[in-house]
Amino acid sequence: MFMDTLPIKTFSRRISRSLRDGQKQLLDEFFPTVKIDADTDFFKLRESYESIVLEIGFGNGDFTAQVARANEANLYIGAEPFLNGVASLLKKMQDASIKNIKIFPDDVRILLAAMPRKYLDKIFIICPDPWPKKRHHKRRLVQASLLNELSAYLKATGEIEIITDHAGYAEWIADEIAKCPSLELDVHQTGVELSEGWMGTKYQRRGVALGSSIHRFVLNNRSM
Repeated sequence: MFMDTLPIKTFSRRISRSLRDGQKQLLDEFFPTVKIDADTDFFKLRESYESIVLEIGFGNGDFTAQVARANEANLYIGAEPFLNGVASLLKKMQDASIKNIKIFPDDVRILLAAMPRKYLDKIFIICPDPWPKKRHHKRRLVQASLLNELSAYLKATGEIEIITDHAGYAEWIADEIAKCPSLELDVHQTGVELSEGWMGTKYQRRGVALGSSIHRFVLNNRSM
């Protein structure tokens, strides 16, 4: 089973600093109205939307909030175990009255175990932690085993989009993609110009400010 083959956590902490009173209130009062879990009726959930999009690790929710506001016909499911990030996205949702986001506050592998196959139209992985030290590479989110598993949850016309500003991680991602019999690489773009007009994250903006190139990968299910 997938949950047995990837037991290593790709994240280190659930809270980096103490939650403020306003964040605690959002988590106590607003969060239950947008939270999903293993008992969610996923088929009923998609009835009101044209497309279902999963974002794995949404950080502080910058990208999630922007893309959801720009595409109200789609439902965006964000998986993020980091409670400070969950609280940040909740604040953005509340301030902008965003209605088309659901949040899963844990390891995405738990969510996948409950989700129907061939359910998703798109999956985003935006600026995942590069875990730059070699001894930590096993913690990197993007692994061939994960990508192959994700392909099973995509519709036939679905795609996975991965963004990183870390050159070493980009090489790693390309190598892991090459190990995936179920996926084919449709697009690989490189360059800071990708940030122009792109709904990015604070990590992407930080990388561009430091002179890093943005690497963008788009994967499709391989035609059989």
